[in-house]
Amino acid sequence: DAGLYIKSRNGDLVGPVKLPENALAFQVGETMQVHTGGWLHATPHAVRGCKKGGISRSTFAVFMEPEYHSSMDLPTGRSVSDTQCEEAEKSLP
Repeated sequence: DAGLYIKSRNGDLVGPVKLPENALAFQVGETMQVHTGGWLHATPHAVRGCKKGGISRSTFAVFMEPEYHSSMDLPTGRSVSDTQCEEAEKSLP
């Protein structure tokens, strides 16, 4: 099936994700993961296209990143290891 697929916190593949009508979805990236000291984690995800003709998909992506030379300080009391996902090397199929 076409749509957005995410990997849940327990490693299950979930999808296609169904959003309520008029809903807006946000996916947290690695920058937010660092800035929150690992309290929020980047969402492993993939989008599968539709195999049928005549169907389109609209996406509006906004990527917010710090300037290259900016400091990405961790919150007080959090360590670099707090920001790392144990299975970050695994990807979606």
